Amino acid sequence: MNNLKFEHYKKFKSFDEIKFTDLLKLVHKSKDILLSEGWELGHENQVLDVIDKGDKYQFTKIQFTYPKSRNSEEKLNITLDIQHKTMFKDAYHNGTYAFIEIPNELLKKYVTQFNHNTDTTILNKFLDEVDWDGDWLGLRDEYDKRYPKKHKTNKPEEFSWRANFSVEWFLSIKNDGLITPLFKLQENSDIFNRGSHRAWMLSKLGYGFPIFFPRFKDKLTLKMCTSWYKWGSDAFLNHPSTNYYLEIDYINKELNVYDEDKEILDTYKCD
Repeated sequence: MNNLKFEHYKKFKSFDEIKFTDLLKLVHKSKDILLSEGWELGHENQVLDVIDKGDKYQFTKIQFTYPKSRNSEEKLNITLDIQHKTMFKDAYHNGTYAFIEIPNELLKKYVTQFNHNTDTTILNKFLDEVDWDGDWLGLRDEYDKRYPKKHKTNKPEEFSWRANFSVEWFLSIKNDGLITPLFKLQENSDIFNRGSHRAWMLSKLGYGFPIFFPRFKDKLTLKMCTSWYKWGSDAFLNHPSTNYYLEIDYINKELNVYDEDKEILDTYKCD
């Protein structure tokens, strides 16, 4: 089950297919709705367009901010998840993509950490205790005093226990719905190396993670990123010494998780 914000994405069921040119129209529709709802462009002259890169296109940057915030300490900033991504021109003009909702059970089991936060033990405890309709800010400040350790992230410094955890993003997903699915535009890429905080938040909220994947052959295998340069030697998933792979079987309409020895660990049927 997902909690997508827009009806034009909600209509998709797992393994539904769509031409990329039609999918791009839905991205533009999202942009238009956001602007009509009072969202503002990060920069006045931003447009969603492509840059010619030879045999590929690269999407331009487009970002939105929402002037009304539940948390005075941060603004709600989002992208349409397509910015700066590249794809082959043939896939742009002729490619087909499949909508897949990664089941919540898979997220809970395999996405246990996220960017800049390789130990979510304290954050999990906070989320079990917090009352979002009550004095959550007071509870958060209490946790900050109890766990004062900090480290550098993409911001100057953050409390380690809640590093890269955005209250504003979490409440936006919880109360308003996820604004955009993830877009994996090329086959030769990892999964969960981008959008890891979204995947983790969705796992905590009990939702699946909606993603559009390339549908160019009968099966697609992606490495579930276990380490990345931002984490250094830290593990991203449960076991630092093991790589996991997600196979999307379009024919049997199922997801398979493999280990390094190509043995199936789990199989998930998508609703």
